[in-house]
Amino acid sequence: MSKGVSGLLLILCAVSLTIMPITITHADKAGDNETIGEPVKVEKNETVYVILAHNGKVLEQRVVNRLYSNGKPDEVVDYGDYISVRSMETGTKPEIRNNRIIWDSDLLTKGDIYYEGITDKELPVEIDIKYFLDDVQVNAEDLAGKSGIVRIEIKIKNRMKAEEPIIFQGFDGSVVSRNNECYTPFLVQVSYEVDLDIFSEVKAEDAVKITTGKTMNVNFSAFPYPDSEFSMELKGNSIELNPITFTVFPRVMPVQDIEMGENLEKLFDGLEQIQNGLTKLGSAADSVAGGSRTVYKGQQEFYRGISNIAEGSSRLNKNSDTLIAGYDASMEGFDEIKNGTEELSYALGNINPAMKALGKSAKEISTAMESLKKGADELETAGDELVQGYAGIRKITNDIAELVQDLAEKDPGNTGLQELQALVAAQNQAVSLLEGAGEGIRQGADTLSLGLENIKEGLDKEFIPGLEQVGSVIEKTASGSESLIDGMTQYKKGQAVYRQGLADYITGVKEIAKGLETLKQHSRSMSAGLDELVKALENISGGLADINKKGFSEMEDGIIQAIEDMRFAEAFIEKMEELANDYRSFADNQRNRNSSVQFIMKTDRVVYENDELKPGIQDETESKVNWWEQLLKLFGL
Repeated sequence: MSKGVSGLLLILCAVSLTIMPITITHADKAGDNETIGEPVKVEKNETVYVILAHNGKVLEQRVVNRLYSNGKPDEVVDYGDYISVRSMETGTKPEIRNNRIIWDSDLLTKGDIYYEGITDKELPVEIDIKYFLDDVQVNAEDLAGKSGIVRIEIKIKNRMKAEEPIIFQGFDGSVVSRNNECYTPFLVQVSYEVDLDIFSEVKAEDAVKITTGKTMNVNFSAFPYPDSEFSMELKGNSIELNPITFTVFPRVMPVQDIEMGENLEKLFDGLEQIQNGLTKLGSAADSVAGGSRTVYKGQQEFYRGISNIAEGSSRLNKNSDTLIAGYDASMEGFDEIKNGTEELSYALGNINPAMKALGKSAKEISTAMESLKKGADELETAGDELVQGYAGIRKITNDIAELVQDLAEKDPGNTGLQELQALVAAQNQAVSLLEGAGEGIRQGADTLSLGLENIKEGLDKEFIPGLEQVGSVIEKTASGSESLIDGMTQYKKGQAVYRQGLADYITGVKEIAKGLETLKQHSRSMSAGLDELVKALENISGGLADINKKGFSEMEDGIIQAIEDMRFAEAFIEKMEELANDYRSFADNQRNRNSSVQFIMKTDRVVYENDELKPGIQDETESKVNWWEQLLKLFGL
């Protein structure tokens, strides 16, 4: 086998195992290519490659088969209605008889067998694709190089329709068979690779979009039963379309377990108990009717009471607004008091340090007064001494004056004596003045000393203790004012809560007033309602009897039908699983039982050709490539 073919086979195997929901592993081989403990059997994977036209019609379809075994079988036989068969390995060729493709079993000792078969069988699903440019339907080829909004509509139809018997157990234990229209379930995955250099504003509901670089993969999944539809919109310039890929394989849609059947059976078992309860209820209805008449009388008394309460509530509601207005006015005055207290506290805080400084200064003044008094006493002593000294001077002056007087009398014409006499007189006058001054100093010093003593006594006994007392009072007042402010703050907070409570209370009062008025109105109509109730209860008794006779019979029938419908649904789901598991081969589903199958379908690209390759002109190189190589190129292999 050549390297190229070997690589291709590995790629096909990888693709098959990646896409298939059920993975089939190649058993380990031992000894003579046989797995110990297992019977030798041949299994296969089918991958159906389909080339689609742009509108979804089938152009070509080929089945690539992989045959593998856990040992060397006696024979290798595959089945398929093929137009032609071609081995993908050089030098091998099967024997074909009556849709039997027979291979040499020795080939499986060398590896797996790969071959392709061309067929024109109808696919299990039908695909229809439509293209629109700016809401006008066009052919896909006509989109090349255009600009605008492209809409692609895809419809997938399930062709595998058949009448199938759905068998389940009836309510009475019998076997029930219902023919029902069924479709073999398939999972269809649609993938489109959007070139973001060409398209923008990609819209695709119910799609999974994955962006990698400049590429967005748009993926849809569906279980067409009988059909499914997808749509996507792309805004593009110089439009080119990538292939649309469809992957199809048999698979049942996940369905949650149905658990209502058991509950319905329990409901049916409870009907008898309900019937007994209804009988008792009928008897009770008569008793209730009698009690309702008693209730009617009580209701009248209730109406009168509720009317009185409603009137009182109305008056309370009217006064509630005045209450809250008065409260708000009081709180405004409280705020003014609080502000004044805060200002007083601030002033006291400033006065107290000044009072302490004044007290300190007063003590210093008292100390200075003591020194001043001492000086005043000394000054008084000096004044006494000065007066005594001036008295001595006066005596001397008087003696001189007498002596000059005697001399003047003895020598009247002596002018010198006259001048001396005048001088002595002036001296005597000066001494008199000095004597007066000395006396004044002595008296003033005495008065000053007494005054200083009185001032110091006033400072020590009255002023300084008074200042200390006032400072203490101020300090206590300042501290008290701070506590008062704190208390007033807490009080205001409490009052705010009280205000809210008061507002809530007033709101409640209003609501109560409304409710009482509504209750009053409803109570008025209650009498009529009670009368109707009595009549209804009397009718219930008779109606319950009818229910026991007719209603429960219909209910039992309905529950039985619901239980059988649930069992049918469970059997239907099992049938879907059976159909999905039973579809194993496209080539020949009747005889290829050890097989698995998948479909890979793809449209071709729509390319905007340049001047070198005009539309409709095929590249010579491409024309020389065989179909198989074109298929591999189309599917990226």
